[in-house]
Amino acid sequence: MELGGENLRTYIDRLRAGGQTIGPALDPFTMKDFWKQMVSIIYTLHRNAIVHMDFKPDNLILFGPILKIADLGTSKRANALGQAGLGTMFFT
Repeated sequence: MELGGENLRTYIDRLRAGGQTIGPALDPFTMKDFWKQMVSIIYTLHRNAIVHMDFKPDNLILFGPILKIADLGTSKRANALGQAGLGTMFFT
């Protein structure tokens, strides 16, 4: 198991607290790179018939400039869906 840095939410909150209060906290290039990585993560999970069930910024951990998914405890096989009450409200 790897030891990662901060999660994406903490990273963005730290950038905002650094004085940037208007506009996006991330520059357009970083934002685009993070979006590509998030799409790749979801694609890889879905290609393997896994649904994360709690995909949110808090569960994306930074390893330098690389995002990795965490908290796979609520993940389900795609054929096991239909169970209510899993994940974080408003994120799943």
